[in-house]
Amino acid sequence: MPSTIPPREQLTDSMVLSNLRQTSLYETAKYFNQPHSYFHPQTPTINLNIQGERLFIQGVPYSKNDKAYLYDSGTKFTVKLVHIGAQDLTVQRTDGSKTKLSFSLLMQGRVSLSRS
Repeated sequence: MPSTIPPREQLTDSMVLSNLRQTSLYETAKYFNQPHSYFHPQTPTINLNIQGERLFIQGVPYSKNDKAYLYDSGTKFTVKLVHIGAQDLTVQRTDGSKTKLSFSLLMQGRVSLSRS
């Protein structure tokens, strides 16, 4: 079967751009076999809102020093919210270790918080 893609030296910018326009993001994600891809159409989105120093996840308010459960890959951790920033959340586990979680992880459902 002859290759329809010319060698790298012969590719032009217009050829690359036309190929990108014809390929959807979903097909690209499927091509690279990324089951948790940002482009996956069935990724759940979580409603997340920050008002002052309070974080609202699906309407449930969380404040600094609140205790909560963190679910990550089927594991449940008891945590305390240490810092609520503009782009991330810092939690402290019961063993004293701190973890910084980006809000994108929460919005995509990769990790979740619940009241303790």
